[in-house]
Amino acid sequence: MKRAVLMLAALVATLFCLCWGESTEQSVSSVKPSDWNADFAYEVVSRYMLHPLEELPMTYGSMTSPADSETIGTTHQDACPADDGGLNPPSPEQSFKDQVDDLLTILRDIWLSVRPAFPGAGRILIVISLSSPSRRNGLALPVLLLEASPPMSGYLPTTTPDVWKDFELALQDRSTMRIMKTLSTWSATPPRSCICTSDSGSVMALDYRDGRMPPFTDKEKTLQKKDKASLHHIMRGTWCWIGSDCGRLDLAPATRHTGYNHTYESPSREDFGIWPNASWGGRIVQDRDNKRIFHLFTVQFSHGCGLKGWRPHSYIIRAESHNGPQGPYTYAQDVSKNFAHNPDIVWSPADKKYLLYSIGVEYDKNFTKCESISYTRWPNNISVSAADNIRGTWSPFKMILDSDRPSGIHATNPSAFPLWTHNNPTREIVLGIKDYSIFTAKSWNSDYKLIYQATWNVTEQENPEWTEDPFIWRDRRGNWHSINHWMIDYVENDKQQWPRVGSHLFSRKLTGPWHFKLQEAFSSNITFTDGSWQVFKRRERPKLFFSDDGKMTPLYLTNGVQEMNQTGAAFTLVQPIGTKWKEFEKDLGF
Repeated sequence: MKRAVLMLAALVATLFCLCWGESTEQSVSSVKPSDWNADFAYEVVSRYMLHPLEELPMTYGSMTSPADSETIGTTHQDACPADDGGLNPPSPEQSFKDQVDDLLTILRDIWLSVRPAFPGAGRILIVISLSSPSRRNGLALPVLLLEASPPMSGYLPTTTPDVWKDFELALQDRSTMRIMKTLSTWSATPPRSCICTSDSGSVMALDYRDGRMPPFTDKEKTLQKKDKASLHHIMRGTWCWIGSDCGRLDLAPATRHTGYNHTYESPSREDFGIWPNASWGGRIVQDRDNKRIFHLFTVQFSHGCGLKGWRPHSYIIRAESHNGPQGPYTYAQDVSKNFAHNPDIVWSPADKKYLLYSIGVEYDKNFTKCESISYTRWPNNISVSAADNIRGTWSPFKMILDSDRPSGIHATNPSAFPLWTHNNPTREIVLGIKDYSIFTAKSWNSDYKLIYQATWNVTEQENPEWTEDPFIWRDRRGNWHSINHWMIDYVENDKQQWPRVGSHLFSRKLTGPWHFKLQEAFSSNITFTDGSWQVFKRRERPKLFFSDDGKMTPLYLTNGVQEMNQTGAAFTLVQPIGTKWKEFEKDLGF
């Protein structure tokens, strides 16, 4: 691994010499980077891996070679779902594709970091290299190179395509994977779509020079029918998912001080704690009367008690933004009393009402200090309230799922989705909760009946399938998805809560089988528009905001986030997805 990374670091460092070196006649292979450049490139690569690379365990992510997968056991991210929702060990080909996917993701993050430093760089080239002379155990390393504008002599410009030949890597003397038939060129921005795979184990080369996706091949169409690409493979034009199986959110850089972030405010004299305006995730709702106003339903914690005292100090608020969906949001009104937490709000077209789901029970208590009450003393329960207007008045919360009932349902983390469509104007509601139990109700205020339970082990703190905070939705083709807070690092790394924090599940039908791909859908490593990046200790409560054009394109991801070494301070982050959000905001005048 060390050798592979040093090779990558040296080649990445080459870009500094090519952009700044006095000589322009040297070929890429003959340039010897200075120690400073090599160290800098090595640090850049390491930064996006979250740890010094030589200290990484072989089970980190899916970055193991096919040979390693057979000798040390499979990683959780590499496990592939069978049609019954179970888990099978990966093939060497799948393991290889996963590591290419991981490295491409890392290099795209590096691209976002280093490109602003070189305004003259006009293109990005990706080359697949080998880390070992042996083709049996080679780890594919995509190498990032910035091409100066105008092109420098000897820099292998794309005007000489004969220089580039096919790159083929033999995997364990089995099948051959064709990585690139020709060199793909990324022009102004990196591609914001899927690298679709075929059922023969190939990574399809995509040519972005004309800015368009190639048509689906017969093999890709076959893959679509086999549910091997997270059901996002048929959404290439939406530009919101990436990866060889289209299972990772294509997150654009977030803007600092947007979302709902008031952790810098000082506590009042009445506060017992020091975190007066901590918040923890929420859902964005566009105003139905004024499309330039956006609402965020989130939670705060009374008396400055912060996230550390979420039970019983949490209560629901509504915040507003007149600056677009990213915010910043400012407090608008209280929606509930203590204790109410984990809100999810949807618009029911059939009822012409907003439906607000949450956990907790409102309780009038005169607090004299910050408290933390356990689940055994105060169960969560799930309740729902309704209002004709986003600003209220809200009906009294009605409990719909009891945490204490004999069936043992873990009634928390509600995620609702109305089944209404133009062709089927039903009042029926879907409700997903923790442990992947799914309920339906004929209407929002009727009985909720269990229709699906996870087929995998949901025991907490023991299994790689441990998740919470599901966010469930149906795409425009009728397929079902959810993103979740994934607890994989808590299980595997001694209760560490980062960086792998997001998972994606999918199914053709609401009643399953649901496929759980044990790979990262998003991480707690967040890149910002100012060129900085930050690894958060916690990133939970994922929720999506979709386009309003009927295509259900995810435009923004919201999360509750907490920085390292914090216990009470937390805020709600909004991060754009793909590129369609730019058009959405532009059309609104932002």
